[in-house]
Amino acid sequence: MTFGAPIALAGGLACLIPVLVHLRQRPERPRVAAAITFFVRADSRPLRRRWVIQHLPLLLTRTGLLAMITLWLAQPYIDDPDAGAGQTWTLVAPDASDDAIGAINAADNMFWLAPGLPPIETPRPAFIEGTTWASLWAADQRAPAGAAITVLAPTTAAAMTGVRPVLSREITWTRVAADTTVAPRPTSPQLELVTDSDRADSAARIADVVDAWRATGLDIALSVVPPDEVKRLNHPTVWLSDRPWPPDAAQGAVVITDRPAPDAFPLTIEGGLFVHQYRSGGVRVVSVADGLAATSGPMALPAFADQLLWLAFGEALWSARATSDVPPVSLQPRVDPKRAPARPIGDGFLMVALGLFALERILAYRAAPRR
Repeated sequence: MTFGAPIALAGGLACLIPVLVHLRQRPERPRVAAAITFFVRADSRPLRRRWVIQHLPLLLTRTGLLAMITLWLAQPYIDDPDAGAGQTWTLVAPDASDDAIGAINAADNMFWLAPGLPPIETPRPAFIEGTTWASLWAADQRAPAGAAITVLAPTTAAAMTGVRPVLSREITWTRVAADTTVAPRPTSPQLELVTDSDRADSAARIADVVDAWRATGLDIALSVVPPDEVKRLNHPTVWLSDRPWPPDAAQGAVVITDRPAPDAFPLTIEGGLFVHQYRSGGVRVVSVADGLAATSGPMALPAFADQLLWLAFGEALWSARATSDVPPVSLQPRVDPKRAPARPIGDGFLMVALGLFALERILAYRAAPRR
């Protein structure tokens, strides 16, 4: 048995409360006033107290009640790695096209990748950007430990916004065509390239990246602007200059640069690129550690163009790209699969606690003194 919230087991110390209460309770002895007691010399020997527990069944019932509540709050479940073996859970994004959904073979475990995981037979839920990771985590928790999970979504996993959750199994992620009527995508985006005259190699590399974007069907405009003419950051910007960018920026402005980042910000891996991401005022800065002119490894096209598209424009443009040549990818588990949750048993402890509460009330009524 494993606990989803083991910190709640510390509440087991509350089981000592009934024991202390019962030890404090002692039967009251009647006091009889007699004149002769005035002449009796007080005994000099120390009195010895005997701890006598009154109403032992009531004590055990109250202790067991608190123990059951503690176990219920700790979210216990039984590990069963073979549970659900051979099953496949298919999660379909709400913005997937009807043709992509119709091409799926009928399966028993098909759900919308949306809050609550509604069954696929229900009407298409609204597309809410930013809820995909939370819905995927909920499916990972609900599915049996041995079941496989497949995601069908127009957006790739690398382009999803938000913090990737801790998953207990490998997730197969397949891109499908998007339904633009569910989640309209922006058109004619613009990328600004701010460069000095001595950065021709990096500027040419960015031009190749934009050409790679256009080859996937994206109509992205590229404007080259000298640093001294930039007064405000209105579009995603590639900054290839030693001059500082202006502090005035539109909401959500992004600057991609090869300038070194402050040491206080850790290095992260985004789709194979080593980058520093931090905020400078109202601007989100992405510093590419390998520079923007490199052509080998993760900097090679088209992988570099795909990753730069996500860093510059986020999730919005990914569904507008051509998806026919994108193979399925797998999200590797971030924890030991043996720790995958299987069959929760917390409700059983809750039912036992309710029964003990009813029994405790009966025993407490019988133990109450009669006057």
